[in-house]
Amino acid sequence: MKRRCLLLAAVMSATGALALETPSFERYRPIIDRAPFGKADPALISATSSNFMARFAFVGLIGAADSSTGLQAVILDKQTNQCYFKTPGETIEDVTIVRIEDAQPKRRLLLRRGLEVGMLIFGEGGAKPVAAPAPTAAAGPLPSPPPGTPAPEPTAARRRIPFVR
Repeated sequence: MKRRCLLLAAVMSATGALALETPSFERYRPIIDRAPFGKADPALISATSSNFMARFAFVGLIGAADSSTGLQAVILDKQTNQCYFKTPGETIEDVTIVRIEDAQPKRRLLLRRGLEVGMLIFGEGGAKPVAAPAPTAAAGPLPSPPPGTPAPEPTAARRRIPFVR
């Protein structure tokens, strides 16, 4: 039994050593030279890889650095017109929020997609802040329903019977 365990350990360590060796890339060179899937347009490759930052805008911060939840960045996705509230380490599709810098003159957000890293600066390229409407001083009570309209009945707690098939 001991001999079998030693033999098994030797075989496993040998296969582990073989798995750690990385094969040479040159063995794939003939396949790449033949281009079985067609030639890639270099302009398209550079446009898609470096343009992931143009999709997002850093529009706000929520929370404080000393709170239990930490800072949350408000990120606007310009393609889908959605806002995301994300903390460092969270992702939006394949883009990871690396760091939120809360320095007062320039608040920055560091994003990473794969090996590419980019920085968004607060307020640049995003939605502009909208001024809140001024409160009206002459705001009166809510209007009453027109005469002759029956008053709504108070809703009583109804017992729901579950539907069983």
